Amino acid sequence: MARAPDSPIRLILVEDDRVLAHELSALLRRADDLKLVGLFDTPDQAEKAILGDPVDVVVTDIQLPGRSGVELIRACKPKVPDTQFLVLTMFDDDDLVFTALRAGASAYILKRNLDGQLAELIRELDAGGSPMSSSIARKLVKVFQGRNDEGTDPLAPREKELLDLLARGRSYKECASEMSIKIDTVRTHIRRLYGKLHARNRHEAVTKARGFLGFRR
Repeated sequence: MARAPDSPIRLILVEDDRVLAHELSALLRRADDLKLVGLFDTPDQAEKAILGDPVDVVVTDIQLPGRSGVELIRACKPKVPDTQFLVLTMFDDDDLVFTALRAGASAYILKRNLDGQLAELIRELDAGGSPMSSSIARKLVKVFQGRNDEGTDPLAPREKELLDLLARGRSYKECASEMSIKIDTVRTHIRRLYGKLHARNRHEAVTKARGFLGFRR
C-alpha cells in the first residue's frame, strides 16, 4: 500500500553495535518526517518485524550475529518488494558490495562516510534514488568501464528511454505508466543508471549522460 503524501517514512534499523545504534536512533527520532518503528541487533528479529509489518526503508549493517545483513536482504526483498534496503557498513570489499546489490540493496553507505547524513540518505532512497558512498560508486563505474572498453553503448534501450523521461521531468509513477512497467522496475532501472553514470540523483544522471554518452535531451 502506498504511503500517504504527508505521512512519515517508516523505517527499521538493524545494528548490533549498541553505541552506534543509540546514536543513530537518536538522530533518526529527531527527524519529523521519519518514524523509527524498530531497532534490532539480530537479523532473525529484524526479519520477523519486516515481514510482519513492512516498512518503507530498512537500514542494516552487514556483519551481524547469526546471519549477515546480505542474507537478511535476500530473505526479505522478494516478499516486500516495496521496502528499500540501505546497507550501512564498514566493509567495502568488492564481493560484499556486489553481493549486497544483487540481493536487493538499493543503497550502500560506508560508516566512515556517514557524517550525520543518514536522515538525508534515507529521504533520497525513499524518493527513488540510490545513494552510494563515493568509493562504492567508483567500484561500480570501474566494473562498467571494464565491460565497455571497446566503445560499446553502456546504456540498454530501456535505460535510455527512462533517462529520456527523467530528463523531461517525469515522475517515477509517470515513467512506469509511459513505459508500461511497474514502479519497482523503474527503481531497478534507476539504480543501474546511477551506477553506470556514477550519479547520485536525477540531475547528475542527465548531466553526465549529456557529457559523455551523447545524450541530447
